[in-house]
Amino acid sequence: MLYQLLESYSGGNPPRSYKIINWYVAKEGEPLFEVKTNNLKGGRKERKDAFYKTIEDNPLVAQKYLAEDKFSFDQIRSIVSEYNAAAKL
Repeated sequence: MLYQLLESYSGGNPPRSYKIINWYVAKEGEPLFEVKTNNLKGGRKERKDAFYKTIEDNPLVAQKYLAEDKFSFDQIRSIVSEYNAAAKL
């Protein structure tokens, strides 16, 4: 499953507002983990590795993920959709 948390912040002088988008992934019965964010914080490699470990039980989807070598919001959504579709077969 793919989850999104949207956080909005505002304040400061001059006033500013911004949004942080965090995406989380979890398999049924397992804890959520952050897979993607637009926040400027470290750990991208760890999130990519954790995402791969989550999908590696489906070799076709996992290989597609590795071959495309992307880690965008759209790519993650696409891979999760393909993973879920294959699980329903």
